[in-house]
Amino acid sequence: MRIVLLITIIITIFSNQSFGGNVEKDESLYALRTLSEPPISVRYPTNLEEWVTWRDQSIKALLNPRFVNGNTVIDSQQVMAQSVAIANFIDDFSPFYNPKDELDSKVANLRDFTKLFRNNLSIPAYDHQFGYTIDDFQYLENTRENVDLPPLLKSASFLSNVSNRETYKQAYNMIIEHNKTLPSAKQWVVLVYKSRFLTTPDDAGTFGRFFVYVPEDRFDKWIQFGIKIPGDNSTVPINNFSIVSVANPDDQGRRFNAIIDWWRSYKTGWSVDLKTRRESQGVTENCVMCHKTSPLGIHPAEVYVFDTNGNLCVNTTNADIIPQKLNTLIAGYGTPYFNGWADTTKYGPPLGPDISRSDAAIKAWASDQNLSQDSINKVKAAMNCSLCHSQTGLGPLNYPEATRHLKTQGNQIYQYITQGWMPPRNKLLPNEREALYESLMKEYYDFDKNEGLFIDWLKNESVLKMSLFAIVNLSSGSGEKDYNNNCLVCHPNVSGQHDYGPSLFGVVGRVSGTASGYAYSSSYIEAGTKGVVWDERNLFQFLAEPVTFLSQEIGHPAISKMQKHYPDETLRTNIIEYLKTLE
Repeated sequence: MRIVLLITIIITIFSNQSFGGNVEKDESLYALRTLSEPPISVRYPTNLEEWVTWRDQSIKALLNPRFVNGNTVIDSQQVMAQSVAIANFIDDFSPFYNPKDELDSKVANLRDFTKLFRNNLSIPAYDHQFGYTIDDFQYLENTRENVDLPPLLKSASFLSNVSNRETYKQAYNMIIEHNKTLPSAKQWVVLVYKSRFLTTPDDAGTFGRFFVYVPEDRFDKWIQFGIKIPGDNSTVPINNFSIVSVANPDDQGRRFNAIIDWWRSYKTGWSVDLKTRRESQGVTENCVMCHKTSPLGIHPAEVYVFDTNGNLCVNTTNADIIPQKLNTLIAGYGTPYFNGWADTTKYGPPLGPDISRSDAAIKAWASDQNLSQDSINKVKAAMNCSLCHSQTGLGPLNYPEATRHLKTQGNQIYQYITQGWMPPRNKLLPNEREALYESLMKEYYDFDKNEGLFIDWLKNESVLKMSLFAIVNLSSGSGEKDYNNNCLVCHPNVSGQHDYGPSLFGVVGRVSGTASGYAYSSSYIEAGTKGVVWDERNLFQFLAEPVTFLSQEIGHPAISKMQKHYPDETLRTNIIEYLKTLE
């Protein structure tokens, strides 16, 4: 029987309860070593009721919040430590319980979640720090080509220039000169900016970024070098830079995503030695945990240009142009694919499922915002993050993002909502944005009450509870309002303006997969080649069951980001009538 050896693991839930009989020191079936107590011995649960009691106590310990610097937080190190003990306990004692399916119905999600973090430990048995099911070094070997730097960016002169604040302009000019040798479709995009959210994971901890987008023949590479920015007078060298690589679609329309932190080690005269952070430092981040949607959207705190002396200064004229161009590219990538090495659903359910919610729930979650009935309705209509942020969409928002109740600069969900970036094209007032954030986060995991969608999922109760909410897609009586409530979040109604989905301006009468400038999945293009035109009849059938309709038209299983369906015929009719006006 396995003994947990990590001295930092603290689990108190077993100290007050034994399962399946008396605790006897000489007949220990399991031991947990803690900081303040001798090993605690417990017998394994012998019936389902005892397993459920153990599960609920384990979840409470796993997500026990801490109060740090005025904020209530879930400590990631605590989650990892608790996960080791919980996952080991399930591995060791679940084989004694039959039938297996009955126990799985109570602990499968807790088991899968805690195994993710047990495997992140940097000891020989757990060489999975990247968060993948394959060994870290096998991952590096398999993705070398994906995450390799283009020759220019790993040349000694460029690395020297991009590593010294006195020569950033020279590094920039090297890229501009290189672009003159490339066709327009293959030219690189360079952006120097201050990150709004993340510092580099090195001792410099800078928000500065020298970003380069490189569209190669087989991969798009998103490369970010940490740099010193105005006001940063530190002399600590910056070691980190990162690459997110997005491959061309495979024959099933999937884009493989590879993510690596590189490490610059300096020698004399700004000479740079390159290795991955994992190989150079022995540690790295769990890429999947935060890059379930990759690459991440770029919303700079500041964008920089160079003055006449080659120094960085804030761009105050057209700072949004390049970030908007890059974010449009990101929206077209679709669902990240990790070659079967990661299952992002095991980090929890997606934030903001498309379910009905009561007025009373919104009032309780956002009690400090004093919402009118109209504002409550607007908040409820906006609580549909999972339409795009899901396993079949851009990738889910779940742990840890969805459990960070921090109204700070580094909290991406808070910033995206309160800055008005999400939901797309929303017209929420400032207090409604605050209410939307509060409602989404407390619905997902309420620290004070220790309840929410995440807790339900860990208890394997989310499917049962979600089924109690009818998915409401009923017509409001207005075609424009029905479109705004159901379609606009993904589909702009302006010509040529694409987002997660293509613009639906002029869609009526258009051949499937032919909107200029949008990267369709192969199924829509194939449907177009087989004669599918978006007339009223096809749109009516498509909105009822998108994947089923496409599969029937192309003669085999279809790939579509459009997973939502609309059973209400009046709603579909009204949306189509509105679409007919967009021409």
